[in-house]
Amino acid sequence: MRTPPNRPRLHWSVPDPVRTGAEEAFEDAFAQISDRVERLAPALHPEGTP
Repeated sequence: MRTPPNRPRLHWSVPDPVRTGAEEAFEDAFAQISDRVERLAPALHPEGTP
């Protein structure tokens, strides 16, 4: 994965849901990642930029 120029690499510590195998763990991991992407995407491409 290439890091965009002038941007630091990101690492999100989200527990691996496979370790527990519980459906709730998968839902929680998805919710955490989804929330972070929703906040990150606008910062990478502010409105009006390609």
